[in-house]
Amino acid sequence: MYMSKELTSLMAHNKKQMYLFVIVTLFSVVFYLFIWDYFKTTHLFELLVNMFRQLTASITVGLSDLLGKEVEYNPQTGTVSSGIKHVNLVLPTGSYLFYTVLLFFYLLVPARKVLTVIALILFTAVFVSFRASAITVINLFYSHQVHNILLLWIDPLIYIPMFLSVGFIIRQNKLLNMLYAKVDDLFRPIVSIPLFYIVLAMILLPPLPRVLLTYIDTNLLDAIVGFTLKGSQWLLSLFGYFTVVSTKFITYNHSIIQLEYPCLGLGVVTIITIFVLVIRANWLNKISFLLFFIFLFSFMNSIRLAVTLLYIDRVSGTAGFDRVQTHDYITYFMYVVAFLSFIAYYFWYQDLVLIKRKTNEEIK
Repeated sequence: MYMSKELTSLMAHNKKQMYLFVIVTLFSVVFYLFIWDYFKTTHLFELLVNMFRQLTASITVGLSDLLGKEVEYNPQTGTVSSGIKHVNLVLPTGSYLFYTVLLFFYLLVPARKVLTVIALILFTAVFVSFRASAITVINLFYSHQVHNILLLWIDPLIYIPMFLSVGFIIRQNKLLNMLYAKVDDLFRPIVSIPLFYIVLAMILLPPLPRVLLTYIDTNLLDAIVGFTLKGSQWLLSLFGYFTVVSTKFITYNHSIIQLEYPCLGLGVVTIITIFVLVIRANWLNKISFLLFFIFLFSFMNSIRLAVTLLYIDRVSGTAGFDRVQTHDYITYFMYVVAFLSFIAYYFWYQDLVLIKRKTNEEIK
């Protein structure tokens, strides 16, 4: 109640900035829903894409030179070649929408910081292109195993400019800065490190388990895949369904599911682990909960595969069937399970007394 009154008072004294924030947010939503598809057909968008293409190609050639490799870029085919091997030039297409919308939020920054905003936009463009160039070079020169490990670390880098940009906007906007300070003060008694570092950890650490397991022994990842598939096979056998498991595949009738490493949910487990570890609580409660959660999540993953396999076998080939949509719906269910597990930990399990210590009177 006190926090609500304080926030109301804060917004009342910063009405101009609050209205600007609301307008920018609403315009960004409208742009995403109704304008983005049209904008992609304009000459301005084509010009921006060509700019990124040239920048990415130049950085790719420069990175290859640093590695002592000679490459050639063919603008007609959009490929980069070295000797007889050639790959498509990777472009940062997945980030176009987000960073276009982010431009609107720079309006929240005071006009006196316009040079800093321009520098940050240029840094973002170069950084995003550098990431795309790095992926192109990895695709061209590195073996499959090394390629997978490097990509795990490079993929999250797309969020670094976003993180810096949002942090800069919050710091420069008086209203947002004060709101962030209030939220940080609210969580300070609960968590052991500032929110800034928690968000940074959530960006950079999710690939860590797969990198470590791949670096130590790929067989460990294969063992987790096998455990999940065998769990699905056992669950289906309880209901009379005969399935066949082979390496990364589970088969029922003519339907097959391939379980790859990204489908293990290690990133979700990592994020929940970060949340549990930063909350101030007894370490015995933390460790025991995480062990239980890892087992629960693996078991739920087996259920997810079993349900998906039966659903695919039942409706495959029917009108309106969408394999990707089916997979996504059940994946969302996994996210709900993870979220509810964390809620149960925060509101119940972290305060649970697992080992009752004897008092002096009881000892006597």
